[in-house]
Amino acid sequence: GVLSKIYDRVPYKFLQSKNKGEFSKPAVKVNILLQAYFGRIQLPIELESDQKQILEKCMPIVRACVDVISSHGWLGPALHAMEISQLCVQAIWDRDSPLKQIPHMDMERVAKFQQAGVESVFDVMELEDNTREELMKGIPAAELSDMAKFVNRYPNIEVNTDMPETKLIGGEATTVKIQLEREVDDEEVITTVHAPFFPVEKEEGWWLVIGDPKTKTLSSIKRITLQRRLNLSMTFTPPSSIGDYHYKLYLMCDCYAGCDQEFDLDFSVVKEAKEDSDESDEEME
Repeated sequence: GVLSKIYDRVPYKFLQSKNKGEFSKPAVKVNILLQAYFGRIQLPIELESDQKQILEKCMPIVRACVDVISSHGWLGPALHAMEISQLCVQAIWDRDSPLKQIPHMDMERVAKFQQAGVESVFDVMELEDNTREELMKGIPAAELSDMAKFVNRYPNIEVNTDMPETKLIGGEATTVKIQLEREVDDEEVITTVHAPFFPVEKEEGWWLVIGDPKTKTLSSIKRITLQRRLNLSMTFTPPSSIGDYHYKLYLMCDCYAGCDQEFDLDFSVVKEAKEDSDESDEEME
């Protein structure tokens, strides 16, 4: 059938056999239609409506996955789930160039940009005028306008972090102050995400995550929205053992690929957790 033919075109083969009964299973159909979506494969109308229903349910499921995973303190899987959210919105594979999100950027144009050393949307923003003109040569004006609109609203965010205390007591919660500022035109208000393949309008969202890449543990997570600027604090509990630690703060987008950022949070645990009272400290001494 049609689903079998689409399965032949998707990259990940997961079926033991291609007998007809396999393709009637809902899980098989969902997998194939999601792979087709990430690969931007044109579907027949009846399958398009099925794919649309699947994608409408994707975001709540992915967000729930992030919540469950982070409640277990698993850093790597949580970050991967956040990246899956980006792929679902932009209809790209994780191996695809972030440039593919720009309207009218087919594989040929992506390759041309990459040959000129342009790997990301931020690289496009920073192009010298003459290089930009050379790369854009031959692209119709209407397409150039669409491309410029996307690049101008792609999130370019400056992040400042401040840890008032870097010599910490083990097991005692500490605070990180975070300032986020988006580079936007004075009048511009960011509303919906540019996602022409996604079937419903999507508001831009972000996760802030504090974790230890060495032990792969997630210590704190916060979901935010950002228009222009935002000041906030996050708390996390350092390990109980004395020593130097190198945590990271991750800023993860839920809808655009290639704009995530990470920052060092270095601190030392200089004292193990306090006893219940000073008295008990004295007694122990």
